[in-house]
Amino acid sequence: MTEKPNAAPCIRQLAASDAEAFRSLHLEALRTHPAAFAMSYEDECDLPLADYQSRLDHLIVFGGFVDGILAGIATLQKQPLRKRRHMAMVWGMYVKDAFRGSGLAAAIFEAVLARAELEVDQLELYVAVGNDRASRFYKHYGFERYGVMRRSLRVDGVDYDAEMMVKIFR
Repeated sequence: MTEKPNAAPCIRQLAASDAEAFRSLHLEALRTHPAAFAMSYEDECDLPLADYQSRLDHLIVFGGFVDGILAGIATLQKQPLRKRRHMAMVWGMYVKDAFRGSGLAAAIFEAVLARAELEVDQLELYVAVGNDRASRFYKHYGFERYGVMRRSLRVDGVDYDAEMMVKIFR
């Protein structure tokens, strides 16, 4: 059942001061949906808070706050190599189960898209093959599948393929 927020969600780029809430939500995502993320809970859970603060200083992470609580996140990572600076990647998109279907994911993702369109020519992402809800979500925003990365993740001895998707802005 989806919780009804008391106020409209607040979407903003996270700062180092949000590191504790970011760490908690990021770890929840990795723990509850291990096949959806390249990072593993086991590798991330013991990292000091300073590592999360550093990430927020160096990456573009959008957060969705509902009633003051961080309930969703998505990372926009621009490519650093000169020949790839026209591209960026979205990763780590996660919304707490209680807020799925509430419009929070759309609000966060629209903020990511708006920022990306200002700074790059194309945006890429991967979604686990079989995660049809996520795939439909991204297609709704104009993403197209351009391939499948076979065995992109191995979780507890099980291999998972990833659907590679792209949105070309210009």
